[in-house]
Amino acid sequence: MTAAKLVTPDEARALVEGSTSGPWRWFGDTRGRQIYLATVDRGRQFVMSFHRWGMQGATPAFRGEDYSGMRDAADYARYEVAADATSADDPRLYRHDLQGLRHPDATLIEAAPRLAATVIAQGDELEDLRAFKARHEALFAGGPDTPCRTTWHTTELGATECVEVPIEDLRWAMSGESGEADR
Repeated sequence: MTAAKLVTPDEARALVEGSTSGPWRWFGDTRGRQIYLATVDRGRQFVMSFHRWGMQGATPAFRGEDYSGMRDAADYARYEVAADATSADDPRLYRHDLQGLRHPDATLIEAAPRLAATVIAQGDELEDLRAFKARHEALFAGGPDTPCRTTWHTTELGATECVEVPIEDLRWAMSGESGEADR
């Protein structure tokens, strides 16, 4: 599995702000052969449905910008040969291969794996930070009256040695202050 590019907080915010707000749920009628994605509240606003395309195909359809109805995904095509073309009739198009859709809900659905990878990575980072905090809390567990702590230190030559660190030096290091003048 290739590593997914993580979503920055600004990208995530833009994806969410441009899309139909959730929660979303799939609805439909299997006897009526209709399935669609819509909001759970607010009058069940359609996010995505499917329209017949030819004799044996279907295309996703998304809510129009003016909330007037559902539009075929082809209306939101981002073409491979002319990414800024907004119509299949654009004379620059000699092929009609898609590289994506310009609809915000389609973009959010497409970004779902990256969003999930971001959440997982941030969860892992949070666990690392919790472990770091626990190590430092354990270091200071003796209280402010403890004169020093024993810690491991790697020398410039790569040797590891056990050293006594005065508690005031540790407090200073943990404070985030910089320079000898701050001590």
